[in-house]
Parts: sequence; C-alpha cells; structure tokens
Amino acid sequence: ALAVIGPSGSGKSSLTRGLANIWPPARGSIRLDGARLDQWAPERLGSFTGYLPQEVELFAGTAAQNISRFEENAPPELIITAAKKAGVHDMILQLPDGYDTDLGENGAILSAGQRQRVALARALFRDPFMLLLDEPDSNLDPDGEAALMQAITEIRKRGGIVVVVTHRKTLLSRVSHLMVLKDGQQQSFGPRDEIWKALQEAQAERTAVQTAQDAARSNGAVRPNGAAPTNGAAHPNGVVMPSGTAKPNGTVNSNLNAAQSAAPHGHSGTTPMPKADPVGPIGTKKAATKRPVPKPPTPETGETPQ
Repeated sequence: ALAVIGPSGSGKSSLTRGLANIWPPARGSIRLDGARLDQWAPERLGSFTGYLPQEVELFAGTAAQNISRFEENAPPELIITAAKKAGVHDMILQLPDGYDTDLGENGAILSAGQRQRVALARALFRDPFMLLLDEPDSNLDPDGEAALMQAITEIRKRGGIVVVVTHRKTLLSRVSHLMVLKDGQQQSFGPRDEIWKALQEAQAERTAVQTAQDAARSNGAVRPNGAAPTNGAAHPNGVVMPSGTAKPNGTVNSNLNAAQSAAPHGHSGTTPMPKADPVGPIGTKKAATKRPVPKPPTPETGETPQ
C-alpha cells in the first residue's frame, strides 16, 4: 500500500486520475501487469480498479445501482458485501426502500458522509485488484474511517494494491510505502518509516533555523531587513549612518575637528554659508558699513601708512 502526500497543487489528484485511466498521461505511460492502460478493455480495467475521488459524485438511481456501477443483473450478494465492507449496509437498510431507494441526482437525499461511504462501497465492488483513494476520509465519521482502514487491510492481505492520498496518521499507519510530491515531481519515495523519519528531521532543522533567527532579531543582532548593524547612529528614517552624527535631514556631520585639521592653514575645511543682505525694518537694505582697507608698506620706510 502506498500513501501519497504533498502540498496543495503538487499533483496528487492528477496522479490518481491517471492511474484510474480518467486522464491520459501527457508523457510516458502507465502500465498494469506490463500492459499500458489504454491496451486494456475498459470493462476489464474497470473491474480491476476501484476509485474513490476527492469530489464524490453519485448518479440518479438506486443505492444498489450506484454501488454496482449500474452493472446489469449485478449479483445482490456482491452489492451487499461491498456495502458491508464500506460500513454503509445498516444505513442503507434504514432508507425507505432499502437498496432500492432512489438516491436522487448526486445522492441528494444523503449527507456528505453518507455519499462518501456509498462511493467507497462502489469502489470496493467486486474486490478490485487496485484501489485508488483520493482524500477518502474527508467526510467520514469515525465508523466510516474504521471501515476504510479495515478495507485497506483486507486488500493488502489478499495481495492487492492500495494508493491513498492522505495526511491522516491513522491511514498512514496502514501503508507500507510513502511518496512525497511537490510541483508535479516526485521528491522522495521509499518505505514509510524511512521517508517519514527524513521528513521529521528536515522539519526539525527548519524549526531550529527559524528559532535562531527569531532570537537574533530579538537581541538586535539581525535587522528586520537582514542588514547587519554598523557603528554609526541610526537615522530616524531607519537608515544607518556611518560613524558620525545623524542630522535630521539624513546628512552626516563627520568629525569636524579632524576635517579642520586636515584643511590648509587658515581655512576651516568647510565652505561658509553666504550671508544674507541686511534688511531694514521696512524691508529696505541697510547701508553696509565700510571698513578701511589697509595700505601696503612704503618701500622707503617699510612702515605702513596710517
């Protein structure tokens, strides 16, 4: 028995539809006993295969007809056997006409769980060699789930094949192999315990890494954006500035003393801001005060004239 697991959209349902010969494969081939599925007569292939889809569909007709797949003159004992294996026999007997009760279009008179159990009985009709189950326990009650697990066990005992899409541990305990799908590709396949152990170890490693990252963020070692802190001051807008003081406008006032000492003698190393023209009280410019301009020394005396 094989369980298929994987995230949504990984191709699990597509795989079961291909195995049931509902969807032809786009590439390659699917073989049963060495022959491609399209080489089998549909009637014979149908008798060898039981399929329970994720979205259950029943047809307008009696309970017996739906279980027997509308086979003409289907033996009643085979119908009842399939119903008992699916744990639905007693429920059918409670219907107004028992197995002859018309279920309506898509089993309108039944609940979702009852429809799924009738569909399971249909899949088990005539003891198929290969049973395909796509999320078979999505609407089953505890009794229906117990019947499902018992059916899987019986098929394994008689050498049949079971392929079940599920994440329920109760069903995983009944399979021998595990396949992991992702993006339509097989990620791993092998004995159940071996694959499950590898999955658990990978999950534990991811959890440890996430825990370490969360702890580093809480201690300030890692910034939320992944950038390492510097020795500069953090600007209010979140930008980390290099060693200097962050200005409100985001500029850096570097070490002014170092800049001044590196500048030529008599120059501060910075460019002074131009002074605005003085303005009078009524908006008129004040007259600028003239300062005397020193004269150069005379060549005769070497003295500076006053």
